[in-house]
Amino acid sequence: MSTYTIVRFGCAGIICLAALAAGCQPKGGDVPVPTVVAPVSSDPGEIELSEPKVTLVEPKLVQFEIHYKFTKGQPDKFYSCDLSFPGTSNVGVRRMESWELKPEGVIRDRIVLSKEGAKMFEIVVSESPSPREHYKKISNVAKGSVQ
Repeated sequence: MSTYTIVRFGCAGIICLAALAAGCQPKGGDVPVPTVVAPVSSDPGEIELSEPKVTLVEPKLVQFEIHYKFTKGQPDKFYSCDLSFPGTSNVGVRRMESWELKPEGVIRDRIVLSKEGAKMFEIVVSESPSPREHYKKISNVAKGSVQ
């Protein structure tokens, strides 16, 4: 192979790489926009629970709904809505992330009971900066009778 052939192939390779590199550049309107993430507050939030309702759908299935309102802070952490049924071993947990909640709204879900016979219930909401850390209670305890 002559020196001329090597130079010719080398120049062709450089031209191909330059063409490929030019195709990898973003187009005028395709410049990525940085994502802005809201900071997580270090202060604990406070939630007021009201109008609790737990309905027996089947002998071992209940549906609950509870109105909530942030009275301090805003939904910017991880949350746990915990149901207990005093006098029984039945418990239920509904875990939520901040994007699932608004400053005010309703939490609804269904819970499968381990045993029949739940007559009373208690609902409380807790929060945590991470789903792996301890959750701290931030609401009142809403109580009532299973319907």
